[in-house]
Formats: sequence, C-alpha cells, structure tokens
Amino acid sequence: MTEKVKNILKDELNVDAVSDQSAQEDFPEWDSLTYMRIVAAIESNFKIEINAQNINNFNSVPNIVREIGIKR
Repeated sequence: MTEKVKNILKDELNVDAVSDQSAQEDFPEWDSLTYMRIVAAIESNFKIEINAQNINNFNSVPNIVREIGIKR
C-alpha cells in the first residue's frame, strides 16, 4: 500500500522520488489544489471515500497509509 501511495504522490506532484516518510511540507508544489488532486486520486485508486472530518490527515505518506487502512 505504501508503494502505491508513493506512486500516486509522485504522479500528482510531478516529482521523481517520494520517501516512506515524505510529508506535505517537503514539497513546495504540494499546494491546496494539488492536495485535492491527491485526495481524489487516493479515493479513486483505493475505492474509498474521504470525508471532511478526516481530509486533513492526508498530508504525509504515513498518515495517508494509516487513513486508508482505517477506511478499508
């Protein structure tokens, strides 16, 4: 799951590398619009629905992986 999340982030951020610990503050290109694209890509790829209560938790690789695990 972590590799899939990292690949989504690489695609959406248009970067070559994302580590297991990468977070929003590591990428200047991870702005609010990109954040929403990342959330949409995660919803689509993992077939989950992210709601307003937990959307702010999707700001790092570990947090995203944890949230996906909770949703499944």
